[in-house]
Amino acid sequence: MVNNYEKVDASQNINVEMLQKYANRFGYLKKDRNNIKDFITKVNNRFDYLFKNYDDYDYAKKYVTCQIFQILGKQYYIDRDNSIYSRSDLHNLMLKLSEEQQLVPVLMICEIVISYLVKEENEELVWLTNAIAEDLLTSNINAALYKSPEGYEFYPATETLFDEALVYDVLNWLSEYPRTKEQYNKTLKMILHQADPRDLVDNLRLSLELFIKEFFCNEKSLENQKSLIGDYLTSHNVSKHFSNMYTTLFTHYTTYNNNEAKHNNTADEQEIDFLVYLTGSFIRFLIQLKRSEKKV
Repeated sequence: MVNNYEKVDASQNINVEMLQKYANRFGYLKKDRNNIKDFITKVNNRFDYLFKNYDDYDYAKKYVTCQIFQILGKQYYIDRDNSIYSRSDLHNLMLKLSEEQQLVPVLMICEIVISYLVKEENEELVWLTNAIAEDLLTSNINAALYKSPEGYEFYPATETLFDEALVYDVLNWLSEYPRTKEQYNKTLKMILHQADPRDLVDNLRLSLELFIKEFFCNEKSLENQKSLIGDYLTSHNVSKHFSNMYTTLFTHYTTYNNNEAKHNNTADEQEIDFLVYLTGSFIRFLIQLKRSEKKV
C-alpha cells in the first residue's frame, strides 16, 4: 500500500544530534515542552537565510556562529546590513508572533512559504522543510511536518508511536474510507490548533462513527454497532477475552462522549491524547483484521 503521508524526518540532523548528545551527558534539555518563542526565532533565522542571495553567502565563514545561534534559538542575521528579510514586514510579523507565543499562525506562514517553493519547483524546498522539521524537534514543539498528496502539512506529534502507528498509519490506511479520512484529517488539525476539548471529543467520536458505518456498510449510530463488532471479532477468531475488552472499551467510549461532551461540557484537554490513541486503536485493529482476511 502506498504511504501517502511521509514524515519529514530530521532526527539525524547535526543540530538534533548535538542537542541530544549534551542532553545525555549533562541533562541539558529545554525546560518548556512547547518552546514556541525559540521555534519562531529559529524559523526567522531560516527565512533570513532563505531570502538572502545564496551567491553572496560566505557559508564557511558564518557556519559556526549560525549553528550556535540556531541550536540555542537566538536571533541571528546572516548579514544585517544587506539582509532584505531583516527589514521586511514578514520579519516584523514573526517578531510580534514570537512575543505573543502564537504557534499556529507561524505554522501557517511556514506552509505558505513551503507551498510557494513547491509551486516554483525551487531547489531550496528540501532544505527548508528539513530545517523546519529540525526546529520543531529541537524546540520540543508538539507538531510534525508531513508531505501529503495535498503538499506539506503540519499535524500534532506528541510521541513517536502517536505519530506513526495510531495516527499516520491509520490516515494512510483510510484511503478506502473517504468519509472517515476527511473527518479524521480534520480532527487531527483541530488538535494542532488547540480546539475546545468538547469539540475535539465530538469530532473524534464522529471519525469513529463514520468509520464503523463505512466498514460495515450501514448507517447505524455508534451505540448500535457494538453487537455487530462483537460478531465480526468472533468470526475472525479473536479471543473471547480480547473481544470482551474491545467491546467494553467501545461502550465506555460512547458513554464518555455522551456524558462529557454531548450533554455536558466537562471534557478535559488532558484526556484528549488518550482518546486519540483509543480512536486510532479501534480503527487500526479492524483494518488489520480485514487486511489479514484478504491474505488468506
